[in-house]
Amino acid sequence: MNLTKQRALLAIFSVLFVGLIAGGISQSSAKKAVQNDTAATFVVKGMVCGGCVARITDTMKKFKGVKTCKVTLKPPHAVITYDAKQTNTKAMMKKIASLGYKVSLLPKKKEAPAKPKS
Repeated sequence: MNLTKQRALLAIFSVLFVGLIAGGISQSSAKKAVQNDTAATFVVKGMVCGGCVARITDTMKKFKGVKTCKVTLKPPHAVITYDAKQTNTKAMMKKIASLGYKVSLLPKKKEAPAKPKS
């Protein structure tokens, strides 16, 4: 699991834990929420300033199904945690592209196979 996904999951668990303590959500609904959440990293070309970052961040935080959105200029990435039952990467890419940016999905790194012990 990459660091970005770990951070996203930690944020989700933190929010859910606080909700459980406060009694705002049940354990079963918390478990379902975590099961549906997925993280994706997009490469966004065409961003030149903090205004671009804010524009994408604000737009995607309002997008149906998006839980969190973190956008950076260097590297030009948008890391989005979303509910896979409500949206998908294709729909999010279309929304970012509608803002005037070129967007692609960052391929997931393949884990190297474990070396057999001698």
